[in-house]
Amino acid sequence: MTLSAQEVAGPKHPGKAAGEIGWYGRQQTTIPLAERKLRVEKPRLRRKGPGAEKEVAIPAYEAMLGNSRLGRQQLWILEAKLQDQNQEQGVAKKVKSA
Repeated sequence: MTLSAQEVAGPKHPGKAAGEIGWYGRQQTTIPLAERKLRVEKPRLRRKGPGAEKEVAIPAYEAMLGNSRLGRQQLWILEAKLQDQNQEQGVAKKVKSA
């Protein structure tokens, strides 16, 4: 999500923010992954100037909220990574005991 936010607002940098959209911290939220929910930390972007409705949407976050197929794919990737980690830990234990 950070890469998607960088495409909208540009990279974060120290000093006074330039451009119409600036970084405004992070927010804890959840995204649906198939029949589960995953907690994530979403960057917040806001438009400069007075008025309401200054929050700017992050394209990757919006895509994850509205696309259950994407959620199923992300869940599959996460489960595959966990399975690989568990296999590596099992191999490491066998090597230590040998």
